[in-house]
Parts: sequence; C-alpha cells; structure tokens
Amino acid sequence: MVEMKLSYRITKYKDKHDDDCYYSHAQEWSSFFDVGSKVSLQEYIAVEDSYIDFLIAACRYYQVTSLQIVGLEVYESTEYKDMSIVDIDSVPQVVRDILREKIWAKLVAPYLEFHFGYDFYMYFLCEDNKEMFISTVDTPLTVDAYISPYLTN
Repeated sequence: MVEMKLSYRITKYKDKHDDDCYYSHAQEWSSFFDVGSKVSLQEYIAVEDSYIDFLIAACRYYQVTSLQIVGLEVYESTEYKDMSIVDIDSVPQVVRDILREKIWAKLVAPYLEFHFGYDFYMYFLCEDNKEMFISTVDTPLTVDAYISPYLTN
C-alpha cells in the first residue's frame, strides 16, 4: 500500500471550536437516525449526496474506476465482503450504507483512500502532491487538512 502524502477531513459542519475543531450544534443532526426528528429525509439525502459527489469527483480526477472495501464491519445484513472490489457505479450505495451506519469500511484505491468517522466525518487521503484536486473540487462541504484517525501503520 502506498503511503499517502495528503489527508483531508470532509464534513458538513461549518462552525469551529477555539481548538480549531469543527462541531455540530445540539439541535443539528449528525446521523441517519436523526431523520424525522432533527432533519427531513430530503435534507438528509441532499447532504449525503454531497459526500458521494465529493468521493466520485475525486475518483474521476484520479481516474479511479473501482475501490476496495477494507476493514469491513457489518451492523445490518449485507452482501458486502471485506477486501472485495466495488466498481465506481456501485460506490454510491456503499457510501450510503456507511453513512447510514449499516456497515463501516474504508474505501481504498492504489493512490487514494476514503475513511469514515462518526458524526458525518469523512477523510480523504491521496498520494498526489502536484495538481491539487482539493483546489478544483466544487463542494458545499468543509474540507481541511487533517490526518485521518483511521490510518494504520
């Protein structure tokens, strides 16, 4: 596995604590399980789509056509298998299942990775240090340099 040079945290949150960490307000939703109480399904899906759009845009930029499911944890019945390869057309459903807490996994390609944290944090890691995808991506999400807590040495 290639050592990734760049790591970014992707989040829907906009507000920062004094320690430079993003946070959600008490009334803000942070899980699919908040649909119906703190967020409508339509609003939830719009944000979920933003995460999927970011991930697909990165795959297109880096010409990645498939991702490997790594470190799979299953919380609901699923057909996914650890270490299986998922083509780019199937990736949106995998991301939805991760964000909806049905499964947890990293999505990995030779030169980029996506890690998922609690409360709608996603981490994007890439090997590239030439043309910056981050400077070209159009997203409503907050993107900042941040080392993924899900890196394994």
